[in-house]
Amino acid sequence: MSLTRYIVRRGIQSIITFFIILAVTFVIIRIRGNPLAFYIQNPRIPAEVVRDLIEEWGINEPLHIQFINYLLKIFQLDLGYSIHYRKPVIELIATYLPWSIWLLGMSVTISLVLSMIIGSYLATRYGSRLDRFMVFMGLTIRSFPVFWIGMIILYYFAYTLNLFPISPTTYLLTFPPQNILEWITTLFYISALPIISLAMVHFGGDLIIMRGAALSVSTDDYVVVAKAVGFSNSYILRKIIIRNSVLPMVTYASLNYALIMSGSVIIEAVFSYPGVGWLIYQAVLLSDYFLIQGAFLILSLVVIVFNFITDLIYMLLDPRVRLR
Repeated sequence: MSLTRYIVRRGIQSIITFFIILAVTFVIIRIRGNPLAFYIQNPRIPAEVVRDLIEEWGINEPLHIQFINYLLKIFQLDLGYSIHYRKPVIELIATYLPWSIWLLGMSVTISLVLSMIIGSYLATRYGSRLDRFMVFMGLTIRSFPVFWIGMIILYYFAYTLNLFPISPTTYLLTFPPQNILEWITTLFYISALPIISLAMVHFGGDLIIMRGAALSVSTDDYVVVAKAVGFSNSYILRKIIIRNSVLPMVTYASLNYALIMSGSVIIEAVFSYPGVGWLIYQAVLLSDYFLIQGAFLILSLVVIVFNFITDLIYMLLDPRVRLR
């Protein structure tokens, strides 16, 4: 299969997945009845505002008409209007989404890099005390709930030691920055604890996968030949074992994007981190229907895009994928 055909096929599969998510979201939101019931029963919301929303989104129309209107609005990037924030949902998400992407990108990068380095090294020390200890720690950290790790880190480093802010949402960063150094310093200051918490949660699983992959590679014939030729252990580790153990890590990461995203939502809620996850948490508490729907769709789209990019990376790392 050619490169172009592979990309087109994966792209079509991603589009179909997004349409399925759109349909499921539409049904779930309406299972409990009128999605605007909270607005109708809220005396603080003017009746004319509710009527305008009902008319705009066709809530009183049959379901198939509602679904068509729903799709048309989505493709026009009209995700509705947040009653609580008094802003269009797309505007809110555009403000908070970069924070979530930063959190996800940094935590996943830290977890993958550390697990690749430590996991491949442990494979060369198989059965040692260090190997058994790190495996035990990896499994232990992996078994802890993400919110528990977040709360412990928040309590110790933010509340007890007062090294980091308890609520990062109190720090507002403007873009473009006026003072780039101060802006970057503040960014790391308010996002350090959420990034560390999310990276810790996934480091355990990444470490076990990388260690197993490195162990499998270290017994292959080309590694044995490299040792017999006289290459140093450090060269074999860096140039052979790590490179050939990356593929299982890429597969594992692609299968865990949705799990990582759900963990990100919880971490953002625990730390009051100004991302889309925190926005969803607030929307659920406030029964902000349009905000819940829009934020969920955007996060789903982010997961689909990340999986698509991972497929392309896997294809570049292992050209045999194109032939399947």
